[in-house]
Amino acid sequence: MALLELLLASPHPDDNNQHSRGGCQQSGTPIFTGLSNVNLHPLVYMIEVSSKKWKEFCQRINDQLGGATVTIEIIQLDGRQIEVGRDLTFDRVEFIGGVGCNDTISVRAKGIREVKHEIIEPIHIRLRQVDDSGTFNSIAIEAENGTSFLTFHPAIHAQMLEGLNVT
Repeated sequence: MALLELLLASPHPDDNNQHSRGGCQQSGTPIFTGLSNVNLHPLVYMIEVSSKKWKEFCQRINDQLGGATVTIEIIQLDGRQIEVGRDLTFDRVEFIGGVGCNDTISVRAKGIREVKHEIIEPIHIRLRQVDDSGTFNSIAIEAENGTSFLTFHPAIHAQMLEGLNVT
């Protein structure tokens, strides 16, 4: 099975169209991690943020994690892994809906230079759970141009997701 398939295992057949429901939904789908930046137990779970909540989710990340450390990695559609930037200072993430028929998520961070990472036509936003306390350290954004991983330090905590129906 390809690395991308292992990272973004399909939701359970009973969970069809998860991204169109309100709030966040836990898919309960175990996935294996293969990115160099992630040192987790090999079996992890992810929750999905509803596409209806993406704008609010991005604003919460900005409010709570501005100035945090972030590493941005991409798995391209052909399976190649690219590190956009490591240990950058996170500035902001913005969901821009419907610009020229394309939704876009823009991520800005700073290191030696400013990094602007564009994610075209996002399909899913999932958070990788670190432990049972509701701590998440990575955001996986599956999109038309590949899958982007944003790994934050400090991590995303359950309190940041209140009101987004995280279970």
